[in-house]
Amino acid sequence: MSYRTYGQSDRPPVLLLHGFLGCKEDWEEVASALASDHFAITVDSPGHGGSVDGLSERDYTMAGCSDMLVSVLDSLKIDRCSVIG
Repeated sequence: MSYRTYGQSDRPPVLLLHGFLGCKEDWEEVASALASDHFAITVDSPGHGGSVDGLSERDYTMAGCSDMLVSVLDSLKIDRCSVIG
């Protein structure tokens, strides 16, 4: 799952999810504004933007996408976050 972070990782994390046919860049302006006092994470959902190669059928299910999001958060050492999208 392709993602980008904005701000410092010691600030409150917020995960920004784009809509259907969108991409993580849709949130660039919002994420940049949040970066002054949050750690913003934007992701490309399966089949969108930079998240198109090497995916399984399961990755396109709600459970698969959820697992991928948890993996991103785990890699960033985030246990809890706010979600927008």
